[in-house]
Amino acid sequence: MRWRVGVSLLLVTASVGVGCRKAAAPNVDRNQPPETWITAAPLDTVGGRGIPAPLGTIPFRFHLYWAGSDPDGEVRGFFFAVTETTAIPAPGEGIPGVPGPKPQDYKFTARTDSTFVFNVIEGRPDRQHGFFIYAVDNEGKVDASPARFVFNALDKCPPIPVITRAEARGTIYTIGPGGTVSPVEYRRGPSWQPGMAGDPRNLDDVDDPRTLPRDTIPSGASVYFEWTSLIQCFGSYVAKYRYKLTEVDFQDFPPESTSKFYPAGSVPPGNSIFRLRAVDQANGSNDSTRRFVVNFSPDTWFAGPDFNCIQQPGSGWQQAAPRGSASYWYYPVPNQFGGPRNLPAAEIPCTYYGPSNNAGDPRNWVNVLYADRPERRTFLEWWEDTLYARAEGDTVHLNSIVIFASGGLDFDSPHLPLVSANPPPGVVPDGPNTRRGPANGSPIGFSGLVIVAQDPNRKGFRRPAENLTYPDFRIGTPYYNAVPVLQEVARSSGYAYARLRAADGDGFKDNRVRNPVDLADVVDRGGGTAYERNILRRKVLTFYVNKNARLLEENPGFAPRINQTFTSNPLNLNLLTENVDPANIGEITSPGRKGVNNVRRTSVTLCGDSSGVPVCRPDIRPIGARLNQPTTIVSVPSSWSRGTVNVVIEVCDCQFCEDRVGEGRCTTRTIPINWQPPGPSGPGLAPASGGNSP
Repeated sequence: MRWRVGVSLLLVTASVGVGCRKAAAPNVDRNQPPETWITAAPLDTVGGRGIPAPLGTIPFRFHLYWAGSDPDGEVRGFFFAVTETTAIPAPGEGIPGVPGPKPQDYKFTARTDSTFVFNVIEGRPDRQHGFFIYAVDNEGKVDASPARFVFNALDKCPPIPVITRAEARGTIYTIGPGGTVSPVEYRRGPSWQPGMAGDPRNLDDVDDPRTLPRDTIPSGASVYFEWTSLIQCFGSYVAKYRYKLTEVDFQDFPPESTSKFYPAGSVPPGNSIFRLRAVDQANGSNDSTRRFVVNFSPDTWFAGPDFNCIQQPGSGWQQAAPRGSASYWYYPVPNQFGGPRNLPAAEIPCTYYGPSNNAGDPRNWVNVLYADRPERRTFLEWWEDTLYARAEGDTVHLNSIVIFASGGLDFDSPHLPLVSANPPPGVVPDGPNTRRGPANGSPIGFSGLVIVAQDPNRKGFRRPAENLTYPDFRIGTPYYNAVPVLQEVARSSGYAYARLRAADGDGFKDNRVRNPVDLADVVDRGGGTAYERNILRRKVLTFYVNKNARLLEENPGFAPRINQTFTSNPLNLNLLTENVDPANIGEITSPGRKGVNNVRRTSVTLCGDSSGVPVCRPDIRPIGARLNQPTTIVSVPSSWSRGTVNVVIEVCDCQFCEDRVGEGRCTTRTIPINWQPPGPSGPGLAPASGGNSP
């Protein structure tokens, strides 16, 4: 029994001893990870015309190769990811870095190559990318250091959009035979037919030298575009079109949509650009544009007094004697002019000027649309209590009021005169020119200015700012101005240039004549283009300001008279003068009336013969002295020969004309006399009897 127990204990002890001596098996991963690499690719595939591509740049569509190896197994596949820059660099800043991939960016493939399309940034030809790839073996172990390729994808040949049709249709107003204003259909585009209104030219006709970079279509017109695209590279295609005209942002069109229509009135007046963008599968793009202006600027002309009407018996106009020229007709008005806003008390015959509430007179300014007024390059001058009818080249009184009536044609804009929505009764005259409504071919008003060249060389100019659009019946606004014509005070002596500009309901003005001074001077000297000579020059009206002071030679007391004989020395002269519009520029306070100072200045120079030599002797006066009295005594040098002596007289209607441009002007008159002094004077000449004789 004891032996059996002992044997059992021995066996248990032996088993326990054996169990304590056995070591745990080690947990060792003997599977080595795979390796991954990206094979090289030719870099000259994006070059062109012998120009190699920059290093690190590949085409947007690129066949990429990669490989992997596993030293103790086999590669079952690859996980790859593509990342790209997400921002366009600002000017002067570097390209932002390529972000690393996120776990969800990876995709699995068992292939070792594939053709990728790498996107570029729309509006740019390229974009930076990163290609990341790592291999996985048959036991699921991955490459802990993925292969990476950072590169710039270039889309060197995105499709080019081509606008094949750009057409506008609308209504414009034209003046036909007999001066009739009527609407006609206006079409601009390839469907234009001869005999219709407008220029026969296509917006896209690059072969037509008359086509301008900025074309014009009528206000309120419909616009239609058609297009196609040019594929520049094999394998590229248009993925979508994008367009924008009145839209805030680009709108997408599928590639099969190749036209866009904008209904009438949907494109607002002003400068417009239709942008068309063709986008390929890599987001590469090219743009085409059509620039044009919606709304024709209005045309302008002078519509002054009608001389044919003025010269009719019973017109109320009178002809000024003795000149007899048609431009010297005058009309007495019952009240004196008290300021540029005052209108005559009655309608002025043969003009568009007068009270605005006289609806029964067909010549009244409010009842005759500006487009219905014939062109007449005439104007009115208001001097004291008389209106004068004037024309190109006439002379107006200094400090008078010059008045210009306007005509014009508005081709396409709605007729929206500057009138308050609910004006007080009786404030706004009712008539076609003040009624708001659709287009009728007439402008809504005008602006203008008168520039005066103040010295003979036309170097000193008085250039006032152009006035605001008139008439303006928006009651209570700072622009309120109910005067229906341009009125300017002729404050400066000189040569004046008047220009008017029509305004339409869309806010456009006639900009054909930018600089009236340069235009008139060039044309009047024989230069300029045919368009400037025949069209634009008629839009500038020139005249003189300031009636010259003159010698009253017709007065019996005036001396010297032509060929009058003088036998005594010194010569007694009586230089009677007249200045019909005296004015002191610094003291003008009431337009249309004479100045407070009537200053006349004269100087005398004698020119004769001294021993066979022509010589002139000016009247010697202290520096700065002005000879303002008519009675003048001058001496003939005793050495001068008998015979003809010229008396050169300068008369001025100002005090300091040489120093103050625009103050006035001087005129010179040469009167020959017969000089026969008493006693011998010169060889072979007999003495003459005493006294002066006519």
